[in-house]
Amino acid sequence: MTATPTYSAVVGDYTVVEIQSISLRLSMSELADSFTLVVSDRFGPSRGERVEISIEGRVILVGEVMTVRLSKSVGTRDLTITGFSAAQRLVKSSLVIGDGIGTRAPKGFSLEELCTQAVKPFGIVVDVAASAADIAAEKIDKVKVKPGQKVYDFLADLAKRQGCILVSGTASVGPDREAKSSIRITRVAVRESPFALVYPSARCEAIDYEDDARAVHSQYLVTRRGGGTRDEDGTLKGLDGVADDERMPYSPLIIQTRSGGRSQRALDRQAEWEMRKRAAEGQRVSMSWKGWSPNNGEALWKPNTVFRVVDTEEGFDQPMVLISVELASSVGGAALARLELIPPDAYAILDERKIKKIKKRQRRRGPKGLLETFLGGGFTPSKEWIIQHADLANKSAANTDVVDFDAGAALGAFFTPDDPDA
Repeated sequence: MTATPTYSAVVGDYTVVEIQSISLRLSMSELADSFTLVVSDRFGPSRGERVEISIEGRVILVGEVMTVRLSKSVGTRDLTITGFSAAQRLVKSSLVIGDGIGTRAPKGFSLEELCTQAVKPFGIVVDVAASAADIAAEKIDKVKVKPGQKVYDFLADLAKRQGCILVSGTASVGPDREAKSSIRITRVAVRESPFALVYPSARCEAIDYEDDARAVHSQYLVTRRGGGTRDEDGTLKGLDGVADDERMPYSPLIIQTRSGGRSQRALDRQAEWEMRKRAAEGQRVSMSWKGWSPNNGEALWKPNTVFRVVDTEEGFDQPMVLISVELASSVGGAALARLELIPPDAYAILDERKIKKIKKRQRRRGPKGLLETFLGGGFTPSKEWIIQHADLANKSAANTDVVDFDAGAALGAFFTPDDPDA
């Protein structure tokens, strides 16, 4: 999709005619996708009004209006409408008590059942990726809802315990109902692209690197009990899980264990998960690409896909996970995609609760070595590494595979609800 794709928007009952520009953000790091429309139509959208955005005739996003801004000057009139996927309702809302989910720690529910019950009042549906089907159906012994806990926090923590993540799914379309927003239960990095993202190249216009350690700590301490308080002798009470990032100065972070995390393995897992997630999320590669499709077809760029990123000028060659993509187009302009990628162990557990510091003598000098240590003493994973460590439980679904972007009817096959990974 290097050529401008066809797209449309319906706000309430009104089909927008004159779209001057459109921007869609699809992300796995935030629950709700977002959109921005600049239109010339003369109509009055209302806050909270339903919005449907379609690409090539397929409903991609179902959400609601959040902000409306009208800008006028002599000869021009621009109406800007922004909003989110309806999954944003979970992020903003407090937990709805009822339907078997309460503070009394219900037993015998699966992750899929708990998610389905929790989102029911919000008009959202739950999809389960094939890679998470077994674990999402597994009964959970004990679940505890904290007083006042928000829906998203509760569901996200529950998913982490099962080695899954929650992402904002594309619109779910049914033959007997209108399109609905969806959330998807899935695993991290279980999908791999068959080709690399190379800079410089004809389609890649720019690449940026960022290494931000502001949220990174030298040590992660997870407490079983005691809330991180200290005994009279100064030792930490209830200390059970520890993970170290040797690249950082002394700045420990004390974390209270999540509900249900009682075993030594669970506490150690939480400490390492927190360490690796923070370390990886601070290391980002951003790329600007021509087109809304990775292969110039009808399949859109899809978050949660592993791409090999190659910068021939800097000597950078690493697998990275696409965590978000922003699709933009305007009248008379080209279709562009802004990609954000992070290291693939952002959520992986390696049973190594330490990130080692690279010694200076190991680093090469010159342009080819400039980004050699960008990942800061991490790893160079192969596909086998991705398959083995794609989820928190050190397991991988049997269907982990390379994406065939050209399969089926392209866009339709890539996003159809019949495909659990869609």
